[in-house]
Order: sequence, then C-alpha cells, then structure tokens
Amino acid sequence: MVRREDLVDLILRAGQLEEFVEWLRSRGIDTSLPMKLEEVDPALLEEYVRERRLVEGGGQKFFDEDDKLEEKYEPLEIRPSTPPRRK
Repeated sequence: MVRREDLVDLILRAGQLEEFVEWLRSRGIDTSLPMKLEEVDPALLEEYVRERRLVEGGGQKFFDEDDKLEEKYEPLEIRPSTPPRRK
C-alpha cells in the first residue's frame, strides 16, 4: 500500500508539481482556488502517478481506507512493564 502522503511526496520530488496542476486542469478540476495537495482526491493522485509511471507495479492498489497500518501493529491490551527497582 502506498499512502497519499507518499504519492504527493513522489510528485514533488519528481519536480512535477506544475505538470500535475496542468493535468488537473485538463481533467476539469478548478485549480484557481488555493488548495493543498493532500486535499486532492486519492483516485486522481493514483491516476496521475500511474500515467506518468512514477511507480512500478501495475496491479498494486494504492489506497485502502479500511486498512490502518498503524493499528495492525499496535499491541492489544498489553500494559508496559516497569523495570525492577534498584536497591
């Protein structure tokens, strides 16, 4: 899974911000109002990255809203242990 922030970072590091804005305009998206790249629809980010071939792996699904990676690896009902006291 590739996160939205990673795709935005990928576009910025590739130096394609202007191209991305033009691409959004060609899709009929109003870019005259100030907006953050993080607010762009994830499907549009995914489509742009695929079209520009900024990532490898054609069958990879980028976003899964039900998948919370952080929650997968959080310990469940485990309390931290305290070290023994020194005498």
